[in-house]
Amino acid sequence: MAIQIQTVLEAVEDHGIKILVHGPAGAGKTQLCATTGETTIILSAEKGLRTLKRYAIEFPKKFKKIKVIQIESMDDLEEVFEMVDVEDRICEWICFDSVSEIAEQILHAAKEESNDPRQAYGKMQDRIGELLRQFRDLNYNVLMTCKQKYVVDGDSSRTTYMPALPGQNLPQQIAYLFDEVFALRVENDDESGEEYRTLQTGKDAKYHAKDRSGCLDMFEKPSIKALKEKMENFYDSIIPADEEDDDEVVDSEMETVASENETSETVEQDSTLEGDVEKAETDTSAEVACTEDEDALKKFDEEVPH
Repeated sequence: MAIQIQTVLEAVEDHGIKILVHGPAGAGKTQLCATTGETTIILSAEKGLRTLKRYAIEFPKKFKKIKVIQIESMDDLEEVFEMVDVEDRICEWICFDSVSEIAEQILHAAKEESNDPRQAYGKMQDRIGELLRQFRDLNYNVLMTCKQKYVVDGDSSRTTYMPALPGQNLPQQIAYLFDEVFALRVENDDESGEEYRTLQTGKDAKYHAKDRSGCLDMFEKPSIKALKEKMENFYDSIIPADEEDDDEVVDSEMETVASENETSETVEQDSTLEGDVEKAETDTSAEVACTEDEDALKKFDEEVPH
């Protein structure tokens, strides 16, 4: 392929929003897949769609836009990829529910092929990594959910929440594949004591998250439709600067961004979060991979948005 020189806008042409959401059991990750407000295909590997039955009955018109494909093997995923890898979109959103379960299925198959556990984990990481890249690069909006694990550092007793996938490297690598990584949290209102859900979009000392769009608040309502509209409106609202002022404005803003990045890197080094995570995983951590709990899922109190 010949090398092409492109403008920045050409290089970042919109090929859809790519989102990874990790959350604990019962947080409502499956229900989140039903909040796109657009035609959606859910690739279900957890057989947890019963949590959507009530909404499908209550909102039949909306749920006509949602189709489901049950995933039971790597062959199923490859067949789905061939089906959607076409010039014209067959839907607006492809949702994986969940990547954790798909990775575990691939790992199980790899173990049957090899007597060496290390080789099996290596095959799984290669296969799931390639799979995620293939679907991420499709001309679709892509939402992938995964389980959440916490790691407790033995020295500081600090708890860190992150995506849960088999192996030590894959959980840390997966976040780099997405522009948007959100933590789905279940909290209690201080005044009423009522339980509510929220999406954390930015990283702090406890949760792994990031927002490359630059337009989301630290905490957002768990609605994929609302998030997509907010991102689109943000870019539509930007007014190009006059050519005379363009260089001066850009230079000033770039200096500000560079300063913010330098500050962020310093905080990152001081916190040594990644080092703590790696150390916790390999030495003194207590790691818990969450599993779905039907009773907890019934508590999900967010309606599918119009």
